[in-house]
Amino acid sequence: MAHASSATLLLEEPYGKLGFFTATGHAAVYLSDVCAETPLKLRSCRPGETGVVISRYDGVGHFD
Repeated sequence: MAHASSATLLLEEPYGKLGFFTATGHAAVYLSDVCAETPLKLRSCRPGETGVVISRYDGVGHFD
């Protein structure tokens, strides 16, 4: 059974001392009713769970 979830895009502009490290800013997506099974696999949320934030970081641990 499938149902619709909502998505929210979160944008962050770099500022202050950390702006040196994150000069391009940051983006993340919040998905309601979707939760993390593992760091790489998503699943439908169980009762009491609200959702997941998916974020992208460039070059952390040689991954993108």
